Amino acid sequence: MTDVIRAARSLDVPPSSLWAAIVEPTRAARWLGDGDLQPVEGHTFTLTQPARGALGGEILCEMVHVDPDRTVRFSWQSPRLPEPTNCRLSVIATPGGCRLEVTHAGFEAASPLVRFAFLLAWHKVLWMQLPKAL
Repeated sequence: MTDVIRAARSLDVPPSSLWAAIVEPTRAARWLGDGDLQPVEGHTFTLTQPARGALGGEILCEMVHVDPDRTVRFSWQSPRLPEPTNCRLSVIATPGGCRLEVTHAGFEAASPLVRFAFLLAWHKVLWMQLPKAL
């Protein structure tokens, strides 16, 4: 099993709407987790998520990279992971809408079961939670 988890979803919304769902704290709270997320490199924050399998609990984060309207990358330290990981959320314009690509890397020290749980959780978040923020 790979140390990188990938998930994606195509949406019939403008890229600006998806970007807002990623970087506006009140909208991000509806799908990613409640916290003081800000698209500012170096900003530290905690995402609090309801129990949702591998993604639940308090996640300690630091914004590592921001490419406005396109990509954010932040560190992700979950209580379920032995070491911090990195999560990249990319907005890609498509005809008639956009696509969100999630790349969550750094699972070398995690067990295969934890990796699989994260993969399932990301797919659930993209399909069940993300629409609530759009």
